[in-house]
Amino acid sequence: MQLSDIADLVDKASHDPMILRDCKMCPRMADALIAAESEGYGSFFTQNFKESDVLCPALRQTLLYLSQDPDQPVATRYTP
Repeated sequence: MQLSDIADLVDKASHDPMILRDCKMCPRMADALIAAESEGYGSFFTQNFKESDVLCPALRQTLLYLSQDPDQPVATRYTP
């Protein structure tokens, strides 16, 4: 996904938000926007770490995620 695709979709949605109802790239776009907004924070917490597992090292963030292990409900995936 290109940043220009995100910009185009945001522009179109600002004129007609109903297009987001059938948006196929919205979940991926949301992850990218959340990552961009979180730049500068030392830690990032998520319940779905698949995308963040890639983004957090690039943003030099500690990734905290909801673990499936009841003995360690919050786990650390990456620490710069």
